[in-house]
Amino acid sequence: MSYETTLAGMGICIVLILVSWAAQRRPRRDIFRVPWFPWNAVMLLSLILFVLMAANLLSVWRG
Repeated sequence: MSYETTLAGMGICIVLILVSWAAQRRPRRDIFRVPWFPWNAVMLLSLILFVLMAANLLSVWRG
């Protein structure tokens, strides 16, 4: 992956982390009213992907 693609992936991860965090903190009566949607899994997978993108960014940057 290129440098720009890695940064775009990291940006998407940050957006998904913020959306899942907001969805967990809001009451269930508005837009995030899907009780079966695993917001914790979205946050966990986004964090894992962010770490992988950071490692890829370091390898692309160095070499």
